Amino acid sequence: MSESNSNGYHARSENFTRIFNRGVREAQEHSRRMGVPNVYSILGHLYYEQPDGTLGLNDPWEGRDTPPPGWAEKLAEGAARRAESSGAGS
Repeated sequence: MSESNSNGYHARSENFTRIFNRGVREAQEHSRRMGVPNVYSILGHLYYEQPDGTLGLNDPWEGRDTPPPGWAEKLAEGAARRAESSGAGS
């Protein structure tokens, strides 16, 4: 592959990565708005996003068909705090 083709490939690859990452972030935010915890696999262990934004090993939905009481409110509060601390709210 020539150097110019290689540079074009990398530019397209970076663009796709940017688009995919944006889609993932939007899906995560949608899940949070719906009160559904995001789940991550890290080194073979499942971590569940807690209402305050931290990750934990305990599934807050285990044995439930609906979110635990207060989940959506706590999740919204945590998201607002994170947005405020990142400057996204200004």
